[in-house]
Amino acid sequence: MSKLYVIVTVTMVAANVYAAITDLLRPNWVLNNMAGVGVSRPWLPLLATLKGAGAAGLLLGYWDSERPDLSRHRGSCCSSSAQ
Repeated sequence: MSKLYVIVTVTMVAANVYAAITDLLRPNWVLNNMAGVGVSRPWLPLLATLKGAGAAGLLLGYWDSERPDLSRHRGSCCSSSAQ
């Protein structure tokens, strides 16, 4: 695994977690920015959930990339090599 991949993944997870927590805490600067672009306040919990899901997806993707390559075994029960 390249060091750059790890650094980028960790940075993006941290950014998504920060953004999700910020949306949940609702500081004034976030509310002002949202009002400026026309997003209503009831959208904040959904946006926070989506950002948290993005962080979880990045972590799962990183975890899956660290596992041994099992792709040749996936779906082997359903595929047939005979024609």
